[in-house]
Amino acid sequence: MAVDGFYRFVYAGRTGSGLGLLALHRGNITGVDGGGGEYDGHYTQDAATGGLSVHVEILVPPNVPLVIGAAARAEPWSLHIDAELPAHFAGAIPVTVPTPFGPLSVSFKLLRRFEA
Repeated sequence: MAVDGFYRFVYAGRTGSGLGLLALHRGNITGVDGGGGEYDGHYTQDAATGGLSVHVEILVPPNVPLVIGAAARAEPWSLHIDAELPAHFAGAIPVTVPTPFGPLSVSFKLLRRFEA
């Protein structure tokens, strides 16, 4: 079962790296990263495998290039990412996440669980 809580994530692409914070709560995802990106989305869990199907929209602020090689833009823009995470994704083991601009290596660590 997915654990509702706060997660630190560290990511790396072909031009750099960064970190952020995600909250997973009752199927919803909300977060931020060090570059000012804002994350909103949802997840579902596969009952058989325990893995997560994640769907996230990232609002990218103006003048911020992405570590996956996307150039900075003068206006804010959105990047949609769909990913499949294994059941034990929060074990700080990197997971490859596909993006429209190339792969992203992401590792997650559970910082704090939400209390029921």
